[in-house]
Amino acid sequence: MLSASAAVAFAPSVHAAPTEGEDGSREGARMSAEAAFVEARALMREGRYTEACPLLERGFRLDPATGTRLNLAECMSRIGRTASAWLYYREAAAMAREARQAERETFARSRARELEGRLCRLVVHAPADAHVERDGQPVAPAALGLAIPVDPGEHVVRATFPGKTPFSTRLNVAAPPDGGSCADTVVRIPVLLTSERGAVPNATQPDRTQRYAAVTSGGLGLVAIGIATGFSLDALGKKRRADDACVPAGCTPDGLALSSDAGRSADVATVAFVTGSVAVVVAGVLWLTSK
Repeated sequence: MLSASAAVAFAPSVHAAPTEGEDGSREGARMSAEAAFVEARALMREGRYTEACPLLERGFRLDPATGTRLNLAECMSRIGRTASAWLYYREAAAMAREARQAERETFARSRARELEGRLCRLVVHAPADAHVERDGQPVAPAALGLAIPVDPGEHVVRATFPGKTPFSTRLNVAAPPDGGSCADTVVRIPVLLTSERGAVPNATQPDRTQRYAAVTSGGLGLVAIGIATGFSLDALGKKRRADDACVPAGCTPDGLALSSDAGRSADVATVAFVTGSVAVVVAGVLWLTSK
């Protein structure tokens, strides 16, 4: 088992498709990402995490390699951004598993579990007609009422609806004491009142806010269905390989492992498909009922 500080020893090795670098090439993106990575690691060795994290984020945007993701997760945990660190560790574990890097997968999952008990979560309850944003980012209708992990610190929750008075609140999510847990922060958005300066929107005009939510929900649903398709294909492939490794007398260890992996992929595919289907249905309802 690796120590927590060992994360900074992971060099980037598994790459997703990099963005274009300053010279417009993928090679340029990788070179820029590597330069940012090396400089960030040097800062982390000196304990200068607040300077290292932005460099790692910049390198990660250019070339999201597994090693960079692990170092970014470690850096985030050092500056108290526990939710971001937890998410990066989980993503790194999934990437390492896909690349059959058992050591990295074990390390990332272990660190994610350590952080899970310290996560702070924000729950937003809002009327159905409200368009809700958290820190400037839209909150999908399906996410309302759920306890979503957030980094400790200041957050702004805002709700708007055409013709009604906006709602906004600024809150501070306190970091838990060392080793302690963090209580959920709950925001309840009241029913928005009709604005004195603005009339209720013309009923003949479509509700752009609701349609925006419909498009967002539909997009998320399609992404989830796409993920389900990928995992389904992965499950089928592993099942075929597992069947080839099995004979009437029994299965080889590789066959058993492939069979187990196929089952897990099938489970993920089922959950993703159901979630995506629900999001698409919600999108259809929101679109059809917009006024």
